[in-house]
Amino acid sequence: MDIITYIIVGIMLVFSGIQGALLCSCLKKCGRIDDPEQTDMKNLCHDLNRNYIVFSNFISLYPLLGMLGTVLSLITMNGSGDMQQLRSSFFTALITTAAGLVFAIVFKIIHSVYEARIEEHLQKAERLAEEDDYEEA
Repeated sequence: MDIITYIIVGIMLVFSGIQGALLCSCLKKCGRIDDPEQTDMKNLCHDLNRNYIVFSNFISLYPLLGMLGTVLSLITMNGSGDMQQLRSSFFTALITTAAGLVFAIVFKIIHSVYEARIEEHLQKAERLAEEDDYEEA
């Protein structure tokens, strides 16, 4: 594997770490909704919604990074006819594409597992925030 593969997969690993932190943050905030007296619901709604949207949107980055790796590795192909170089570039193109798809599939599954729970808690937090606004008025 060449440097392009390591860079693209490395970026995917960094993004997956960020996504894991965002998901943990969302789940932690969901737990705080059950204690409305101790929580500022407006800020909680805003933070939960923002983190959830970023988590969801990161899923689409993985196939794009895979395609970027593919394009970069195909650009490195030269017309010299060196079969070893062509084989290496083609292998890199396939590996980065496959890695992008694997990361996207895994996080799409994780997203589908937690989506309903986070959406339910988000709606509850929004309802509680509206009640707080109504009581303050």
